[in-house]
Amino acid sequence: MSRFIIVIVSLFLIIGCNNNSNSEVRITTLDYSNINTFLKDSLPSVVKLDSVFQSEFIKWEYITELNAVESFHIIDPAQLSFPLNLLKTNIQKVDENSIPELFNSPQIIGRLRVLKTDILKINEDDFSDETINIFKNHIKDIVLSYNAFINMMNYEAKKSDKIDLVID
Repeated sequence: MSRFIIVIVSLFLIIGCNNNSNSEVRITTLDYSNINTFLKDSLPSVVKLDSVFQSEFIKWEYITELNAVESFHIIDPAQLSFPLNLLKTNIQKVDENSIPELFNSPQIIGRLRVLKTDILKINEDDFSDETINIFKNHIKDIVLSYNAFINMMNYEAKKSDKIDLVID
């Protein structure tokens, strides 16, 4: 009889210990309306490549892959991780040695490096209510560095066009 009591007490202790460790599980749901409002209303406008110089821009095959930043305003926040992962993959493919001569300047390379850093530092897997402000700041940093990069690309294209006109 005493063995039976010891076995029952042992079972209760084992079961009790296992249940306590599982009671700490916390399930949270993310409110996407906050990030949706940010993407639609608070995110800075995106600068676009000047279409007049499209023939120059397409010489650099990677530039079109980086244009995914332009879609941040219209993307569903619940689906934001896909374009961010794609952008991370694409930015890692960009080789500074493949930059066409027209755009191979320290200003453009520097802005490309900043953009690359901003894209790679965002962690869309750690997207929660506690980290939403950090996430929004990272998205804003990506747009601002993208804008600086595109502005410099447009500037170099316009500057080159004026030089060509003077030479002719």
